[in-house]
Amino acid sequence: APVFAVRNSSSLKQLVGPKIPLEKWTHLVVVLAADGTGTLYLDGKPAGKPAKLHLVGSQPADNLNLGADSGSLVGEYDNPLPFVGKLEDVRLYWGTLRPKLIPAWSQPPGE
Repeated sequence: APVFAVRNSSSLKQLVGPKIPLEKWTHLVVVLAADGTGTLYLDGKPAGKPAKLHLVGSQPADNLNLGADSGSLVGEYDNPLPFVGKLEDVRLYWGTLRPKLIPAWSQPPGE
């Protein structure tokens, strides 16, 4: 299951998505609103319940990591939870992302 984790000092907040099928192209988006609410989209549709997360209020100790924690562990686990697969077309936006744009981006390559 995908996990979007944000740690602010010693406080950890996580948004956990549903299990993703193996061997299938999957589009995943997390929108973090200005109030700190995180919403996960799977293949263009909201997946699970939104969760209250942290906004990053100062320079983090580690950089943004995708697939595995390369520095200190963000979540409460003993290893960096490495992702096995391919990551493609990673985007990070500053500002408000309109949810109606997400389904158009969720199409597999070549469709």
